[in-house]
Amino acid sequence: MASSGLGSCWLLATILGTSMLAEASPAGAVTEVFNRTKPSGGLFMVFEFSLSFNAHVLYRRRFGVDLPASFSSCGSSGCPILVDFPGSGGSIFSQRGWTQWYDYQDEVEETFVLVTMEGSPDAVVPDDMILPCTPEETPQECADTSKAGDGFTSWNVLGWGTPTELETGPNSSLLSACFPEAVKPWNAYQCFGTHLLNDVHACHKVTEEHQKEWASYTQIPGNCISASGANDWDYVRTVLQAVTQGAVCNATVPGGWCGDRSRIYFTGQSMGGMSALQFATPDPSSRYFLGSLGPAAIAACSPGGSRNNDLELQGQVPTLLIQGSQDLVAVPVPWAGHDRNLVRIANMKVFQAMVTNDTLVQLARQSLPGDFQNLSPDDLLILADVRQGGALLAEYLPDLADIAGFPDRKGRMTGISAGAYMWEPLQTTLQRVVQTDVQMSQLRYWNPPDPSGQAASIQLQCADATAHVRVCVFQGGHTYPFLTPDGFEHNASKAKAFHDLLWVDWFRNGTLQRPGALQSPIDLPDAGALWRTGLTMLGGNLLI
Repeated sequence: MASSGLGSCWLLATILGTSMLAEASPAGAVTEVFNRTKPSGGLFMVFEFSLSFNAHVLYRRRFGVDLPASFSSCGSSGCPILVDFPGSGGSIFSQRGWTQWYDYQDEVEETFVLVTMEGSPDAVVPDDMILPCTPEETPQECADTSKAGDGFTSWNVLGWGTPTELETGPNSSLLSACFPEAVKPWNAYQCFGTHLLNDVHACHKVTEEHQKEWASYTQIPGNCISASGANDWDYVRTVLQAVTQGAVCNATVPGGWCGDRSRIYFTGQSMGGMSALQFATPDPSSRYFLGSLGPAAIAACSPGGSRNNDLELQGQVPTLLIQGSQDLVAVPVPWAGHDRNLVRIANMKVFQAMVTNDTLVQLARQSLPGDFQNLSPDDLLILADVRQGGALLAEYLPDLADIAGFPDRKGRMTGISAGAYMWEPLQTTLQRVVQTDVQMSQLRYWNPPDPSGQAASIQLQCADATAHVRVCVFQGGHTYPFLTPDGFEHNASKAKAFHDLLWVDWFRNGTLQRPGALQSPIDLPDAGALWRTGLTMLGGNLLI
């Protein structure tokens, strides 16, 4: 279906002859399709390009760019670039309206170019459903879930786009990647290949009976919107090249606006957080490797990988991991998730027996600050267990051996989400980032600087796992801290607390540069110590 203007989804899913795509480069020319001057005087632009999905299918991919009013003041090297990855289902417009970085970039003294990414529309649904939010709608309208700002997009990252082979045989109950609930059509993605690359018929409309039972996904099985098999590595590389060099950033605005490729920062939540991790790989043999376009630092929220995940950041990439202890999607520890029949483990007898264990509850209380003591015993146990990487309740995990998820590649029990997906726990994600097994029970948590008190309201605290890796845990669900599904709810202090946590406190106002960008790298001082003493690092060319 070809593009029919700004109101369409810009998806081109054309069945082409193999020879036509085999001879072409993966990505077509990048063109501007939307340009609007913002009230601040900055610009919001949307670009698109064609990208071959495989030898037969060509997709229209797009990305958004917000320029601050003061972008010309960034100097010859250009402004730093903040890359915002939406989660599964997100579009440019829904993500932009949700995180509202476009507002923040005009408030800070050291500004940045905002690049809002968009996943692959790897599903066969009506085009107005894949990417329903259009440039004609305001960012606020796109962020409003009642207006269906999200669509049917996703990312091929952290193993979610790689089908897991089913194990059969006498020990299949122990070796299988799946359990009965997971192999139902609407939950089965991690068990067998169902995206278009593997089965062109997999995403056809489902039965009328299934439509009645799962009304929210009446067009296609849920497994076809939950993960993508697309070549997102070519997409990300094309976008970053476009915003740092070449005709796109040099010709669309007089004087150009090309960003500084030594100061690229990745952030995202859910599958967006996974993308921030995946595309930061330092492994030159990986198809996700970006080389000189790689990030100087990343901030990833609720980014648990699949059981197929093999990413290793080797401790080379400065990383902020953010996780809600009550996350029912990217389950941080098995106790926070479900059993194989999708019953909340926190509601089961096995967990309630721990809640009535006064000694255990007291241990949880002792590990948390005094102002956390108003939490219920249930929440205390799970929050403390998440902060300790599962160590608090580790001795009770055998009770879940036959009802929770199967082990991940690091040997840890996975948590089961409400959608029957098995997720690597927070401890495994941290190990993949750091390269070694961090004893999270030994971490020292502190309160981030937050004059508004918003962090305290959600029990947000952070700890340094290494000099370059930080973990922040908060009492909340599958979202960024301070955000609800509908955004900041017109609360300016929440928005500032969120933006400052990432841009000021972690990305250091855009002063961090990718290692190797200068001849004499400077190690970042202990940022945790700076936080604890109330200091903030500003200016300079700090390298980590």
